[in-house]
Amino acid sequence: MMDHIMNNRLSLEFGQSYVRIPLRASSRIVQADALETDWKRVLEPDRCTCVLGNPPFAGAKLQSERRRAQVRQLAGLGPSGGTLDYVPAWFLQAGEYVRRGSARIGFVATNSLTQGEQVAQLWPALYERFGLEISFAHRTFAWGSDARGMAHLHVVVIGLDKADQAPKVKRLYSYPDSRGEPSESRHQALSPYLVGADGLPDPHAVVRETSRQVGGLPPMRSGSQPIDNGNFIFDEAERAAFLAEEPGAARFLRPFVGSHDFLRGERRWILALQDASPEELKSMPRVIERTRAVRTFRKRSRRNGPSS
Repeated sequence: MMDHIMNNRLSLEFGQSYVRIPLRASSRIVQADALETDWKRVLEPDRCTCVLGNPPFAGAKLQSERRRAQVRQLAGLGPSGGTLDYVPAWFLQAGEYVRRGSARIGFVATNSLTQGEQVAQLWPALYERFGLEISFAHRTFAWGSDARGMAHLHVVVIGLDKADQAPKVKRLYSYPDSRGEPSESRHQALSPYLVGADGLPDPHAVVRETSRQVGGLPPMRSGSQPIDNGNFIFDEAERAAFLAEEPGAARFLRPFVGSHDFLRGERRWILALQDASPEELKSMPRVIERTRAVRTFRKRSRRNGPSS
């Protein structure tokens, strides 16, 4: 296709017709599952220059049983299997492939590979098992397409080299506007979190999962989980309307920030009554109404635990 496009452009430039279809020489194309195929049988690593790709995206909770099994086999994370997305499997497959030879790796990937718990599951394997180093990276940006039905994703691009072949200066591209142009910075080392790691004692350091609480804090059994059927939570308009009827509740309405609010810059409020005295509650009939509604909702619940 590219040969045909370039021939057309050449014809326009020089006013002559250049036609080379059908092509006489073609690449070797193998149709197979990339995670269940020995890449060395397709092309010897010594003959490979680059491994490039845009692997299929599928979150850990959205994978089929077959895909989940493929990731677990390649990752070798023990009985739990970890929580890796589907894309890391290509990084691991490529890391194994380039052990012999000098091929470079470049993949478009879900940005979750550089955030949260996946970092500690994937990157130590790439560093320690395969001896790879990040040679360049594009931080999160919006990946779109004009194709019908194409999902709009936020992705990263990561280039990997063997540690002894990686460039001394690593380029990092950051996007102040996820749909705009990047700004470039240069570093001696890049962290798996896609930040410059020049000043870190260990550029490969990751935050690992632990079963022990930090600093003697009590264990977290669940996150923020107001079981209130929405009676205690207000957006900006609802808060203003409620305070117009119950101005005394103002000091009990506190900011309530979830991931959705944080990411989108939205504001919500929650009615926090743990410090309200019985006298104060009796003076706020609208608050009493909502408290009773919550009590009724919890009594109907089949979940174990207090009903009021």
